[in-house]
Amino acid sequence: MEDLSASGRNKATYKTYIQAINNYLIPLLGNHNVDKIDNAVLAKFERERLDVMGKVPSASVINNHNSALNRVFDEALEGGYMTKFQVPLLRNNGINL
Repeated sequence: MEDLSASGRNKATYKTYIQAINNYLIPLLGNHNVDKIDNAVLAKFERERLDVMGKVPSASVINNHNSALNRVFDEALEGGYMTKFQVPLLRNNGINL
């Protein structure tokens, strides 16, 4: 995504996804192997995100974070780091607990 963003040939949302990955997903989920991220880990992420943001994120922010996380899962699937059955289910308005 960063290469596409730098070249100007990207979707406008890539910049938002990159920010979500760098500012929230890596700092809060970076100590977990991608194939070990499950609903319990995501519930903890959601609580920690509230602490970091200092407020309840809007539906738009949650959707962007979920979309960015789904991109990470897609890359992990393509790379063989996880199977389709290991990908946790996300909702548009928050993590599906």
